[in-house]
Formats: sequence, structure tokens, C-alpha cells
Amino acid sequence: MLMLYSSDFTDQPSYLAATCDENGFEFFIDSEGFWGQDSPFFRRNQTFEMRVGDTVFRGRYLASNSGDSAYLISGKPKFKAVAASDLLAAFNGARSVAVRVSDYRGVSSTTSRSISGNAEGLLRVAADCGVK
Repeated sequence: MLMLYSSDFTDQPSYLAATCDENGFEFFIDSEGFWGQDSPFFRRNQTFEMRVGDTVFRGRYLASNSGDSAYLISGKPKFKAVAASDLLAAFNGARSVAVRVSDYRGVSSTTSRSISGNAEGLLRVAADCGVK
């Protein structure tokens, strides 16, 4: 988990997390607010942009049932907005991350921070899941 500089109880991205469990490798952005649920009515506006060092990832995310998480990689249901290998390569040696998430209305929330040396946990979780 990588904490981001966000205000409490807002829609700003508050942390990035990587997990490895029975569903496999998953990566998501989380907030204290509400971005929308996994519904065809919301999906059109639910987009993200994440700059990791010089690498930019953008696309649509998979919202969690609670509406406070934006999955970029999910095992159940299967979803992939980014390739795990590209994500890992971007975090390896990156010094900063900036994240923008648009909610179901299309309203964007952004935060950024320095991440020097903080990618080791992500790489370890990915390795435990067999992702290279």
C-alpha cells in the first residue's frame, strides 16, 4: 500500500494498493469518497490517469461494489486496464506518482506524491503472485 497525500473524507485518491490472494494479482486506487459502482450507467465517465515517473497510464477502471475503489487490475471479475508488467516496470525506479480519477459524473480528483524507494513492496507482492 502506498499512501497518497489526500484530504480525509473526499473523493481524492488516498492510496494505491497491490494484493495477491486466491484471485491473483490485483492493483487498485482507493479513496474515502464515492466514485461510482460497477454499473453500465456509470462506466462511461469512470476513467483514470496515473503518471508513474515518466510513464502515463490511462483508461477506464473497474469500480468496486462499494464505489470507493478503482481497480486497474482485478482477478475477480477478470479485468485489466493496464498490463501488470508495464505497471511494475514504471514503478521500478520511479520517483513520483500522480493519480487522477473521474467519478461517475465525470468529476476528476487528483493527488500526487514522491515515491522514491517505495516500489519495493509492489515488486514483492507481484513476485509472490508470479508476475514478472
